Amino acid sequence: MKYELLIFDCDGTLVDSEALLNKALAEILQDLGYHEYTLDFCMEEFVGHSSTDIEKYLLSRHPEMPIRDIEAKFLKLASHLVPLELKPMPGAVEMLAKVEHLPKALVSNGENPIVKYSLEVTGLKKYFPDDVIFTYDMVGKPKPDPELFFCAAKRFNVKPEKCLVIEDSVAGMQGAKAAGMDTVAMVCYPNPSVLAETKNGKVISVINDLQLLEQVLK
Repeated sequence: MKYELLIFDCDGTLVDSEALLNKALAEILQDLGYHEYTLDFCMEEFVGHSSTDIEKYLLSRHPEMPIRDIEAKFLKLASHLVPLELKPMPGAVEMLAKVEHLPKALVSNGENPIVKYSLEVTGLKKYFPDDVIFTYDMVGKPKPDPELFFCAAKRFNVKPEKCLVIEDSVAGMQGAKAAGMDTVAMVCYPNPSVLAETKNGKVISVINDLQLLEQVLK
């Protein structure tokens, strides 16, 4: 096989959390009177970005925004929704079972405890021991910075060109490209920015079901 390490994003790639979490954020912001933050708008602007990046985005446009109150409300609503509604992405369970023997890492812009919790809720944690999970709060450099991808490659002593990244966000695809790694784009939600990014030279395939990854690995 051409690749020696598979590197997965979490939210929107392995677990179907992007719509769920952006739905919660949109609901809170609209309740506060920021009506432009519809679900579609939040999906377009925030998919793949860390909570720190989202806070900076909101405060740059609305300095008066009560960001700590919003954060508290978001965590409360998300903690209620995730156990009830969070599911694996299409094909995730089947695909991970098929590639269980291959080296795998997880690279996410999410916070480490939340990423692990999402994997537990969806039954996917057994495929990703703690020492192969790399999150932005571990290095202070979220995607599109390539540092997290380099950390994953170093953990397995694999050269970047031998890594295949599976991503759903612009930030993730750009980070993988900066690391010199090929990417498979997991695109399940219509998003113009993501679709445009799939045309960069490092995106070798676009899929909407993780089971299709098997065809790329042949």
